Amino acid sequence: MIFGVSSDQNSIFLMAGASIAIAGVIAILNAVGLISNKTSLIVALVLLLLSGYLGFANYHSIDEPIQFMKEKQHRYAEVIQNLKDLREIELAYKKQNSVFCGNMDTLMNFLRYDTVITMIKDGEVPDGMTEAQALDSGIIVRDTVPVAAFDIAFNENYLASRDKKYPLDIDKLRYVPFSDNVEFEIDAGEIVRSSGAKVQVFEIIDAAPFDITDVMKVGSMVDPTTAGNWKEEK
Repeated sequence: MIFGVSSDQNSIFLMAGASIAIAGVIAILNAVGLISNKTSLIVALVLLLLSGYLGFANYHSIDEPIQFMKEKQHRYAEVIQNLKDLREIELAYKKQNSVFCGNMDTLMNFLRYDTVITMIKDGEVPDGMTEAQALDSGIIVRDTVPVAAFDIAFNENYLASRDKKYPLDIDKLRYVPFSDNVEFEIDAGEIVRSSGAKVQVFEIIDAAPFDITDVMKVGSMVDPTTAGNWKEEK
């Protein structure tokens, strides 16, 4: 009990300590002949059983939040990976359409069927020449070609850095992992900065969070950012 008070243990721990202490007092009273052996035995057994139960309950009360955090970390790792993947699709969509997408069906159809006009570069600008001069002389070539939206969103560099524990399945990207096919909430629009400049923004939110006090999202509808709220720099 002294340890419980000094280390700020919870009430269950203190009750278990008190049960053990009372059992000890009963044993002392029996030893000096103030209560009978039968009475002391019954009371001691009840208190010892109670202290055992309370000890288990105390362990469970400590272990439960630990297990909760382990499960949260396990689930959120996959949720965050999905949010990163959806962000890459949004960036590819904006490259083609100059705005972000606020509809999941439209975004997924873009990924599956659309193309992005991309510039290809061939050759290097020699020292002493401008790019325009190199183009005119045919030393370098600049051209635009349509590239599948999937290949733009999930290029080699991105796939190389992506967490391999979570296979890229475009059929499941729209759904929050570990949910009953609950879709991520998605929104997009435009905000006006203090300078008067208009900026395109988007936001994708976990609509079925395991921990309602800690909801994962990427982007923002009030701030021109593409970062996730898991303290990532982007």
